[in-house]
Amino acid sequence: MNGEIMRKVVTALALFALSLAAAACGSSGGSSGGSETQKQEVRVAYQEQIAGGIDPATFYAVEGDSVILSVYQTLLTYKPGTTELAPSLATSWKVSPDGKTYTFQLRKGVKFQDGTEMDSAAVKQSFEREIALKGAPSYMLAQVKAIRTPSPQAVEIELNEPLAAFLDYNASMYGPKIVSPKALKEHAGDDEAAGWLSEHADGTGPFVLASYKPTGPIVLERFDGYWGKKAKPAKVEITIVPSIGDQLLQLRSGQLNLITHGIEPSQLKSLESDPSLQVQTFDEAIIRTTMLINTTKPPFDDLATRRAFVADLDSAASVEQVYGDTATPAEDVLPSSLLDASQDPLPDPGPVVPAPTSKEVTLAYTNIATDLRQLAELMQQSLEESGWKVKLRADSIETQFGYLADPSSAPNAALAVLNPDAAHPAAWLEPLYATEGGLNVFGFSDPKLDEELAAARVEPDETKSEALYGQAAKTAGEDFSVIPLAEKSEVMVAGENLTGLTYTPTYLFTVDYADLSEK
Repeated sequence: MNGEIMRKVVTALALFALSLAAAACGSSGGSSGGSETQKQEVRVAYQEQIAGGIDPATFYAVEGDSVILSVYQTLLTYKPGTTELAPSLATSWKVSPDGKTYTFQLRKGVKFQDGTEMDSAAVKQSFEREIALKGAPSYMLAQVKAIRTPSPQAVEIELNEPLAAFLDYNASMYGPKIVSPKALKEHAGDDEAAGWLSEHADGTGPFVLASYKPTGPIVLERFDGYWGKKAKPAKVEITIVPSIGDQLLQLRSGQLNLITHGIEPSQLKSLESDPSLQVQTFDEAIIRTTMLINTTKPPFDDLATRRAFVADLDSAASVEQVYGDTATPAEDVLPSSLLDASQDPLPDPGPVVPAPTSKEVTLAYTNIATDLRQLAELMQQSLEESGWKVKLRADSIETQFGYLADPSSAPNAALAVLNPDAAHPAAWLEPLYATEGGLNVFGFSDPKLDEELAAARVEPDETKSEALYGQAAKTAGEDFSVIPLAEKSEVMVAGENLTGLTYTPTYLFTVDYADLSEK
């Protein structure tokens, strides 16, 4: 990933993490509305405005992903509830033996919301536009060398080198979306339609963006020209309601149908006892509470000291106390849905002899994340019982992503809640552990690990690549630079009559709006 793209990724990741911790109108054309038997409206809320607009080539936030996924589509997707790749705009795909060329057969009869046909030329133009704009998600296309269109229903993508995660990138929440060439031409301006697409949309998804205001509401309407199963709701309205307390009041009064995130574990007992509500817990979510260790300054520049610190952490007890039934203690270097658990068990820090010479550390947590504050306080207590002197510090997201620029003022460790862009080992290991990784906020570097990640990344054989990622995960675990703490479930609260909550593990804070209905 080049430096310019990496800077944009880091900036976007800061916005992304803020969404994790926090709890002008236009029409794209096309046919919307609904039948007499399906005129339901679903109402949901975001906690904050969509950061940076809704151009799918540059969108890299969390609030807003449900809009992007409702209006646009990728070549591939994931089978609901799993990390298994499935067809979307592409019905099948083939990979060359050297892992450099991917041929996708495109679905026939797909129309954009402006009525034009989707074909290989549209795919090529959307991919090339995303590469040219160099937005944060474009790292997924950084290895693209050439795009060919042998027929209207086939697109061939040649890479500079094999890329093990390429298929998963094409199913990612942030993967390349296909935009109408007609819209790109009509609104090109001098910015490749970026200005227009920041507040308008023209994709192939089950909904049309009927109106968009950054401060809300955002209105989606059923696209009757959609190639697949028609959306059940005729309309989805999204408002901006920063307070979860206010969202709960609106849910109970019927003003909202669904709250997708921000519920505290301490609230669940009360919510579960309310007959007007239903609590949905998605254990298949890939969300982790993690501790990032600053290996660039004392005392954690010493591996033995890091091991001693981890050995004294009573993380399992702290996780249970904070999260209850909504999380389990992490047992692997990677989330188990990304790599078979047998390949990367967490290493035992073991007894450390001699004892660390310094036991004074500063532990930071995100200042707006209640769960991280609670974890930090519990860990402080247990560590001090083992002789550590732990100072807690509440940092803003901006401060946390600035640690690398000012190492002298950075803490010794920081708590974070993270999830991968795609359901592939690379999407977890590379951002966190690679020397140039976008989530490597403390500048950790292990040349051996970098070499192992590079070897896994370019191995065309899937089985061999997975084994190489397994080896890289073991090396990463033995470095004790990132400490996995908890596997979190995604918790949503809906009105008692809402049905059809279809969830995909890597699509954070959202369900498939097209499946929602009220019984």
